[in-house]
Amino acid sequence: MKTKTILFLLVFFCTTFTTTFAQVLRDCDVCGEYYLESIPEVASGINLKNDFTFEFFFSSGALDRTGMGTWKEDLSSDNKKMVVLNSDPGKKNPLSLVNSSRKKGRQTTVKMIDINPSLSSYFLAVGFIENDTVYTYCDQQGEAVLDGETFDSLQVMFEFCPDHMLSIPSTKNNNYFQVKSDESLFEIFFRGFQLSVNEEGLAGNHPVLKGNYQYLKSN
Repeated sequence: MKTKTILFLLVFFCTTFTTTFAQVLRDCDVCGEYYLESIPEVASGINLKNDFTFEFFFSSGALDRTGMGTWKEDLSSDNKKMVVLNSDPGKKNPLSLVNSSRKKGRQTTVKMIDINPSLSSYFLAVGFIENDTVYTYCDQQGEAVLDGETFDSLQVMFEFCPDHMLSIPSTKNNNYFQVKSDESLFEIFFRGFQLSVNEEGLAGNHPVLKGNYQYLKSN
């Protein structure tokens, strides 16, 4: 008798939970596809799915970038509805320092390894020393050579994805650095990215473009 009662309760609670969760998904008035209001030569949009995941895309000329993660509803400081986007918190910077060493000479070299040759010339190395800044792009072999063997810090970035910037704190002991990029180089990482909800769709910043924009909801 007790076994039947337990089974009944399990079925009851599972059914109730499933029904309630399904109702939440059906009542999601924020869910849907949103597209950036017309900007010449740019296409971008967000798809807020009813399982609380999202997909993002950005296309401009030959540049295509994507993003994904989870979203939630929240209220702003003035009690206006907004959505907050977050990528997987475990995602790491696609640019990483693989090795560093000391070589002869009075120059500092940044070497991109295992990189597509067609992309190598779009990587930039920047050296900072006191109030001075030195920078140069990588050549077809993926090497960027900076005049000076010591810098207070170095930065390595990809021209089309400056949000993925690698900072190397100090170069006083080494002047040769090997840097690698992984397959997520073109992916956009969202960290508490907020958009306000209005009658036309969503409004706020854009992860690639500067300024405030309107994302119109698709009917």
